[in-house]
Amino acid sequence: RESLEAIVHPRVFEAIETFLDNARSRSVDLAVVDAALMYETASYERYDCVVVAYCPPEVQHQRLMVRDGLSPEQAQRRIDAQMPVEEKRALADYVIDTSGTMEQTQERADRVLAQLLEAAKSA
Repeated sequence: RESLEAIVHPRVFEAIETFLDNARSRSVDLAVVDAALMYETASYERYDCVVVAYCPPEVQHQRLMVRDGLSPEQAQRRIDAQMPVEEKRALADYVIDTSGTMEQTQERADRVLAQLLEAAKSA
């Protein structure tokens, strides 16, 4: 895994920087980067703020098995490879609880988006 990450991560970071440079050159109010290992790679330090979407580990485990067709063991290994969600939440500027319905999650995400846009306008 580490060998693969050593190859992939620099290219991912380069693509993200290009994306953000383009956003800055167009003076957009908000640019979003979706990266599962943001804290693990310390790439979060490149951003003005971080939003963490989270759910309880048992919900995350079930979703991984359903979405990705993983066995319980594979799903657990994927979860174990990441920083614990409580640590991510503690480091985040904003958090979105995704353990409810899709509609509830959308409402929560919309509230955070409104806060982010408001903060961007006053920056």
